[in-house]
Amino acid sequence: MSETLLQVRDLKMHFPIKEAAGLGRTKKVVQAVDGVSFDLKQSASLGLVGESGCGKSTTGRMITRLLTPTAGQILFKGTDIAQL
Repeated sequence: MSETLLQVRDLKMHFPIKEAAGLGRTKKVVQAVDGVSFDLKQSASLGLVGESGCGKSTTGRMITRLLTPTAGQILFKGTDIAQL
């Protein structure tokens, strides 16, 4: 039986959109990724498929820690790396 290498639980990434006047207040939020969950076993492959703008690249960037998720867990070999 193969070990679970990566577990993603309820992963979310929300980007704030600032007002055009430059006052620094957040006008609204874009929900780029909202509630992605999956498990990846050792020696397995995963493909993210979807239409343009659905959050595939953002999900990959969060898993590789290029972006810090708004919420959720990324467990790599049991260690939560989402907020490192």
